[in-house]
Amino acid sequence: MIFTAKRGVAAYLKELADLGKISYTLISTGLFFTLDLPFPVAGIDHKMRTAKIIGDGNALFSLTHLDDIGRYVTAILRRPEETKNRTIRIAGDTQTANALLGLFEKQSGKKFKVTHENAVVFAAMLKSALDHKKYGTYFANAIDLFTGDGVTQLSYQLIVASAN
Repeated sequence: MIFTAKRGVAAYLKELADLGKISYTLISTGLFFTLDLPFPVAGIDHKMRTAKIIGDGNALFSLTHLDDIGRYVTAILRRPEETKNRTIRIAGDTQTANALLGLFEKQSGKKFKVTHENAVVFAAMLKSALDHKKYGTYFANAIDLFTGDGVTQLSYQLIVASAN
């Protein structure tokens, strides 16, 4: 649902730009991140000291600190001709789930209970949720897929499928 709305707005903006009515810049961030977010990030729940890691936890994914987003948007706005009618991808850092888990454990001084899930099986569960229009199941779990084997071709296809 979220991606559907985003894709719909992006398509509408592109349509208006093609008609010469507006110009636009779409900004795509990595996962929003700070060490004190009130919700799990990349399957890591710092409040419960648990981590559900998809795959082996060594694949890279993008993170963008909330403060960085403002700085990047400011820089983008200062270059209107370079960013006109484009999608700009921003990322403050690239991490693995294992490295991120290490940061949380270091900050808390405590070990987390870690479980691993097979990335292929997990992706199949998400695809099935989408196929059966169980969007709650999909979005309650989809963010974890970004961390297992990174944004793999399969996860990219799932994201695109959810957007259409």
